[in-house]
This record gives sequence, C-alpha cells and structure tokens, in this order.
Amino acid sequence: PCWELCAAELGWLADVVDTSFLAFNQYDQDYLEDHGHIYRISRGRIGTRFGKLGFLLLTTTGRKSGKNRSVPLPVIPVGPSYILVASFGGNPSNPAWLLNIRSNPEVCINIGSESIRSKATIIESTEHGYEELWTKAIAIYEGYDEYKKATSRHIPIVVITPYEV
Repeated sequence: PCWELCAAELGWLADVVDTSFLAFNQYDQDYLEDHGHIYRISRGRIGTRFGKLGFLLLTTTGRKSGKNRSVPLPVIPVGPSYILVASFGGNPSNPAWLLNIRSNPEVCINIGSESIRSKATIIESTEHGYEELWTKAIAIYEGYDEYKKATSRHIPIVVITPYEV
C-alpha cells in the first residue's frame, strides 16, 4: 500500500514520537512539514480537517530525484474524485507537487488512514470545466480567490481520480 511510501520516510519515528517538531510556524514550509509528520504519525487521525476544509496527504514522484515526495493539501471531494487547487498561497510560481504531477500523473493519496493509488489530471484555467471546479473550491475555502488576486499566474486545479473507482 502507498502508506508504506510515507512510513518509509519516517522510519526513525516508528517507536518514539519526538514532539519537538510540534512548534507550528503557521504560514511557512515548517508548518507543512509539521502537518505532514503529524498526519503520518497519527495515521490520519490528526490533521485531516481544519474547519470545513478537509486535508489529504499527496505523494508524488519527484521529477528530478525520482524519490517519493509527500505534502498535506486541502482537498475538496467531488463525486468519487477529489480536487486540489495549486494556489501555492498566491505565489508567482507553481508548487513543486504540481510540477511532479506534470512529469508523472501516478500519485498516491492518504485520506485518514486509507491509502489510495490514483491518477492526477491537471485542469488549466482555460479548459472546459475549470470554472465549475473553481466555484466548488471557493465554496469550501474563499481564500483561494485571494490567492488568485495575489498572483499573475493562472492557478491550475488537479483532479485526483482513484483507480479503485
């Protein structure tokens, strides 16, 4: 199962949980790393929701390294699939996980303790269906509109479709 991909990264934490990483830095990379560690250590029991916003753990294959790369991301369920917004907080560049998906759309998602092999499809802002997905995303988290205003780049949406569907 793809949970092993995440667990392999944290083998040294298997028996003892070092709580020193729990000092959250809410708006930076440290926060994402902390969130990811907590999500993995708790096997998805902690870190799956923040208000109305659900989170999953996305594992991609690094486009340069070939290594598994995991990141916690806000998720919006849409039928049997999930959407991820590649907003990167309004940053002018795309997030690394999106670049990895462009290279290899085979991903693994963890929702709670469930590991699901999936395929990622990138929907650009000029494509059919984008506006409908964007509307669903901002209905869950209005901040995406602020991120859109903060950047000149078009923010892609990624549809994650589990293979088991």
